[in-house]
Amino acid sequence: MVVVPKSNGDVRICIDFTKLNESVKRENYPLPAVEELLAKLANARMFTKLDANSSFWQTNLAEESRPLTTFITPFGRYCCNRLPFGINSASEFFQKRMSETVEGYQGVLCHMDDVLVFGSSQEEHDERLEKILEAIGKAGLTLNEKCEFSKPSVKFLGQIVDASGCRVDPDKVKAIAEMTKPTDISGVTELTKPLRELLKTHNAWHWGIAQETAFTEIKNELASSGTLGHYDPNKDTVVSADASSFGLGAVIRQKHGEILKPVAYASRSMTDTEQRYAQIEKEALALTWACEKFSNYLIGKKFNLETDHKPLVPLLSSKGIAELPPRIQRFRMRLLRFDFTIEHVPGKELNIADALSRAPVDLSESNEFETETKAYVDSIVNNFPASDMRLQNIRDETTPLANGYSPAELLMGRKLRTLLPVAPKTLVPKLPNTRELLKKEDECKFKQKQYYDRRHRTRPFSKVKTNDRVWVKDQKRQGIIKAESNEPRSYIIETDSGEIRRNRRHFSNFPEKPDTKISKNTFETIPDEIPIYNNKLEDNQTDQSDKSDLYVTKSGRISKPPDKLDL
Repeated sequence: MVVVPKSNGDVRICIDFTKLNESVKRENYPLPAVEELLAKLANARMFTKLDANSSFWQTNLAEESRPLTTFITPFGRYCCNRLPFGINSASEFFQKRMSETVEGYQGVLCHMDDVLVFGSSQEEHDERLEKILEAIGKAGLTLNEKCEFSKPSVKFLGQIVDASGCRVDPDKVKAIAEMTKPTDISGVTELTKPLRELLKTHNAWHWGIAQETAFTEIKNELASSGTLGHYDPNKDTVVSADASSFGLGAVIRQKHGEILKPVAYASRSMTDTEQRYAQIEKEALALTWACEKFSNYLIGKKFNLETDHKPLVPLLSSKGIAELPPRIQRFRMRLLRFDFTIEHVPGKELNIADALSRAPVDLSESNEFETETKAYVDSIVNNFPASDMRLQNIRDETTPLANGYSPAELLMGRKLRTLLPVAPKTLVPKLPNTRELLKKEDECKFKQKQYYDRRHRTRPFSKVKTNDRVWVKDQKRQGIIKAESNEPRSYIIETDSGEIRRNRRHFSNFPEKPDTKISKNTFETIPDEIPIYNNKLEDNQTDQSDKSDLYVTKSGRISKPPDKLDL
């Protein structure tokens, strides 16, 4: 297993399925030829390019196939539940699934995880796009952020497609178009016949207008669509790479009959650190960089890898990884996700890659190396020991709340790995029980309400009805309730200054005046003689006559007079 960082900071896990691929039965579903697909773009004006998100991972593996993909990690053995990268039949299987998904729809081209929707007008394009998106959604497939919608020109299968037709992607011939002119005899020998006159012994070296014109025409011819072939996944593929003292060059070619036709070129300069590598390490770097550069063509496909450095052949094929030097070991691990056969080719036959390595594209003009470097640096930084603040955040995110679930479980549906050892089954993603969660949340809210009401002595408002007299707090005046308002808990109150609307908390019941009239039956006839009882009070009892001296406030508090000494 090897972990390859992506440019966006994510990682790609690559597993060596070399032995497994020997026993895998290939899916009998050939990939469509690029020429056949591009020939269907007649009268197309608007284009949309859809890209599947982690295409192979959207296919579930059968239960009996999952143990066959078991691989070893520092944390134990794991197996794949979904179709992994590196299985030799993965591309054919996914192509079959995508073809079945878009089958029957007009204006759609499908090649692996790339889907092109086109139309002769904006209305036709939008109608077709809506149907395709609905079909992809029903199939359970997801798309990534690389999709391009409703554009007059898009890149598809290494070609730039627009209303005028198809043409070569300039990025593929950039290494040829920006090749510098030769400055010595050895550089001229790699060029074609119009420049070979400079090699004659009786001619002086002179780079004039004729040579410059011939050199420009050769570059344009090499970069033209007539020379650059279309990629066909059903044809034999050869990747050649070479390294000079200051640059890397690579070319991917395919067999068209008996001819190897180039599909794409690539080159770049070395950094100061890479220029100090040993020559065998430079050659290994060139092969690794070439495979990663053309990974869109090579993933899941067997191909030939050519190098002019013979000692490198056993290091990248038969020799054990543990026996390799550290730097070569890292290159070998990065190549594990590719299925290739490496072979030695004499340097005189590896002329294209050699020429590109001696005239590399300036590193400052391409941010590819900067992106790769940043991805590797981020992968290293992310493996640093966590800071105290980060550990505290992890503890906060993994501590269960009152509802029984931690913030991480509520957000992501799974527990986070901490410094404490836990059973692997506890880290399996599992969504919380919504009904139980809502019940516990309601119980917590009810308890909080009780605590608040107890602390602040809150009481429910007394009910009011029409024609009740109330006291408006903010205006400090009396009013009479006329009716309930349409707003919640609001009433229409009539005051001496007019009608106003107030919430229930903005007014209170007006206290009623006590009845001062004394009725005739208030006093009863007092008997002439009142019996007097001389009952002795017990020591621990209170005189009943003292209760008449107690005073009860409006809030219900009992006010007792102070006890004074009778001195």
